[in-house]
This record gives sequence, structure tokens and C-alpha cells, in this order.
Amino acid sequence: MLTWHGMLFVGQGILVEAGTVAIDPALRSISRWYLGLWGPWFVLGGLAFGAAARAHVLASPDRRRERAAGIVSAAGGLGLSVIALVAGIGQGLSRPSAGAGVVQAAPLGRASP
Repeated sequence: MLTWHGMLFVGQGILVEAGTVAIDPALRSISRWYLGLWGPWFVLGGLAFGAAARAHVLASPDRRRERAAGIVSAAGGLGLSVIALVAGIGQGLSRPSAGAGVVQAAPLGRASP
């Protein structure tokens, strides 16, 4: 989940920097922090937790049960995250602006018009 969350930060940051997604200029520096620091940090943290979980499963006497529990929880969390992403929950995106293919992002905590 951390890896997925970090990839979302990086992906959205790349879209903002490429000009595909427009954000409030006041949020630009925050977006760069998420792209350059927090996104990669979450990706690395997720990979580290994944390596630790793998080591735990390999050392466990009941590997099959441990692996099944990990797959079910990861699939459930990823599924909920994808549903929220598709539904636009927490995205703060408003209607497309007049520019071709550019999406205007609303500031956090504000409803879209």
C-alpha cells in the first residue's frame, strides 16, 4: 500500500509538472515536495516493508496461511484505493478547464464548483 500511495504521489506530481493537471499556484511547492521527496520515500518504505514481510513469511512454519493472509489484505487495500481513485474520492479535481486535456485541481479542503 505504501508503494502504491507513493506511486500516486509521483504520478500526480509528474502530471502537474508536465502541465497536464493544473493546480493552484500556491500549492505548486507542496506538489514538488510530494514529487521529489514524499512519493519516492513512500515507494522505498513500501518496498522495505514488503521485503520484511517476505522474510517473515519465508521464516514462518505456516507459509501458506501467512501468504494467503498477505494476499487478501493487500488485494483488499489496493481494491479500496482503486475504487477511491476511480470515484474521485480525495482527489479534489474539478471540471476540465478550457485547455485541451488539462484538469483543474481544486485546493484541498474546498468543494469543486
